[in-house]
Amino acid sequence: MKKLITLMMALVMCLSFSAEARRCAATTMRGSQCKREAKVGQYCTQHHKSKSRSQEYILRSKPNFDRSGKPVKASNDRERCQSTTRQGTRCELKIIDGTRYCPIHTNIK
Repeated sequence: MKKLITLMMALVMCLSFSAEARRCAATTMRGSQCKREAKVGQYCTQHHKSKSRSQEYILRSKPNFDRSGKPVKASNDRERCQSTTRQGTRCELKIIDGTRYCPIHTNIK
């Protein structure tokens, strides 16, 4: 009887570990791990889309920062962000290619 119980416990633990391994690796807004099943690589379909978009954004905005991580100012008026600052003046930072806004103002537009 003890062997049967031990065997059943081992089976339950094995199944829980395999289910945990198929879980999405993303973190929710509340800080806990996503409960959905990983369908695309290590992410569920919803988080896979957002991860690929954020990776694309990081790659496109990389030239807009200097080595210390500060945003780069535009060298001419065509490369200048279209957003306005809190003081009401036009932003002086360089736009991300294909957009009209700098990395700072892209999130709010």
